[in-house]
Amino acid sequence: MIGCFSLARETFDIKFANKKLIETKKIISKIYNNITFFDDLITNDNVGKDALKFFENNECKKFIIIQSTFTDAKFISSFVKKFKKPILFISFKEKRTGRRLRLNSLCGVNLGLHSLIKNNFYANFIIYSNNVDNLSKEILKFINSNYKFPNKSCLKKILIPKKNNQKLINFNKPKLGIIGKRPEGFDTCDYDSKELKSKFGLQIKKLNLSNLFKISNKIESKKINISKKKINDDLK
Repeated sequence: MIGCFSLARETFDIKFANKKLIETKKIISKIYNNITFFDDLITNDNVGKDALKFFENNECKKFIIIQSTFTDAKFISSFVKKFKKPILFISFKEKRTGRRLRLNSLCGVNLGLHSLIKNNFYANFIIYSNNVDNLSKEILKFINSNYKFPNKSCLKKILIPKKNNQKLINFNKPKLGIIGKRPEGFDTCDYDSKELKSKFGLQIKKLNLSNLFKISNKIESKKINISKKKINDDLK
């Protein structure tokens, strides 16, 4: 049996997301009948807990995840750690309007995949752009393959040119300030302080926001203007 569920956030266009969800579920149901859907949009922790219980009671060999809107990676990370089964994301292409994206679906997939890769789990995704035949073909390919829980990346390693790397290393024992903590589910904002220290001799100075305000209130406007000018000169 194949499991299927959908991720969403209510800060995006839920009405439009539901329309896309219904359309996609019809396509999946038409090409494959041994599939079980968790029908509610997973928009928060409580619905997420219900989804986990649902799939505990309905054992599946693979999962299709419909990324209806942008979401952080919190739920999908916990889901994969629990079930450890192959997954396929479906995201939606949107027209550029110059305004905020209604779904921002692909960004949610990107965030989720990044988090999974950091935990040595490698998955795949489809961008659905109203080509039903192509979507159907890719879904069937995923369902019918002998795809098992993957343990290595198919991505090519990106090599940083030596001259660029050397510039970073020659930056003499830099100290970076970090304010606050990364949002939950945003593993892209994470860092490894031991790795930074071993590679670049870099130190992290943690500042909490209230202390930052106290410090900044004591800075003279003249010094602020000098800093602004320096930043503007340095940033390209």
